Amino acid sequence: MDLLDDDEPRPDVDTPGVPPSLGRAIEEWLAQLKTTDEEIAAFLGWTVEKIRGYR
Repeated sequence: MDLLDDDEPRPDVDTPGVPPSLGRAIEEWLAQLKTTDEEIAAFLGWTVEKIRGYR
């Protein structure tokens, strides 16, 4: 699987109320190169421009 940050280790994030396995699945989905900015924006309810600023 091609990821945006294959060379950088990702820190574990603790999100209260989100099971760790779901958090890992979402992180993997977000990091995949094939996941578009538009898909992420729709999922989060953010603008595409805001997503591009964070990626």
